[in-house]
Amino acid sequence: IVALPIVVAQFLLVAHHYRAVAMALDMVAPADAPAPSSEFVFLVPDLGPATRDGIAYLRAIRPESVIALHIGAASDFRLAAAEWSMMAPRLGELRPLHDADRHLVRAFRSFVRGRARPADGFLTVIVPENASDRSLVQQIVHNRRLFLLKTTMLFEPGVVVTDVPLLPREQVFTSGRPLEPERSVVIVPISNVSYPTARAIAYAKSLHAVGVEALFLVTDNAEIRGVADAWIERGFDVPLVMVEAPFRDLGTPLLKEIHKLTDRGDTIVTVVLPELVPLRWWQSLLHGQTALYFKRLLLFEPHVVVTSVPFHLRSPEVPETGAPIRR
Repeated sequence: IVALPIVVAQFLLVAHHYRAVAMALDMVAPADAPAPSSEFVFLVPDLGPATRDGIAYLRAIRPESVIALHIGAASDFRLAAAEWSMMAPRLGELRPLHDADRHLVRAFRSFVRGRARPADGFLTVIVPENASDRSLVQQIVHNRRLFLLKTTMLFEPGVVVTDVPLLPREQVFTSGRPLEPERSVVIVPISNVSYPTARAIAYAKSLHAVGVEALFLVTDNAEIRGVADAWIERGFDVPLVMVEAPFRDLGTPLLKEIHKLTDRGDTIVTVVLPELVPLRWWQSLLHGQTALYFKRLLLFEPHVVVTSVPFHLRSPEVPETGAPIRR
């Protein structure tokens, strides 16, 4: 009897959370809205192969504004800046991130929060890193500073994190300027037609790819009609591809679609993931971990870049005006 009020309170908290999520997901963003403004921050721990690979990707998406930040040891900055000017002359000067070698997360968070940007704009953080083995645990231990930074940035409103892993079997020229891929294609896996989906699509269209498509992995044929009708109703100008996912296996059909592109040998695929970020940590337990599963799956895929477009329930990303649409 004593525990009954506690149980009831917990159920009320969960119900309130789901109502808040439903209201946020139903917010409307025009499908034909102009591409959002985006400033890119490229992290430079050193001038090794992973950084060169990241530069090649950056050149492929042709960002309008780039800030290159040196996050290595302060004693290495002068040499790194000189090498950077020869390696990436069109990407501006390399800047030092003060105190990065001692407190990377704290220093970079202060930098991000000090950047002024529109409420509907993005700050994209490009993180080049070596992915040398198939163990996620070993990968986290090996690159723990970058892992903590990426995790922290997930909770910063308006910040998009792009992970550019370099695998041992991927060839990178170690001299001269990095060569960009011939083709850049973007895939946006979706589970519904919602406001976070619209944000992810808008971001994907800003990457100057030769092709952008949304991918709906069908686990229940009864969902096809509703998703297709909602897609047409919203007027998206991006093709929606539907692929069967038997037995709710989302990984296999996603990889097949990616391999159709990367097997060409001249294409890099950016997978843009809409990712819901609740207000409190325990609320994450109430939602599926599909985005996390996709990140783990794609980390060791050659010629694949993973971008997380987070949607925070309480942030400037949720419109302050405008009525929700009920379907």
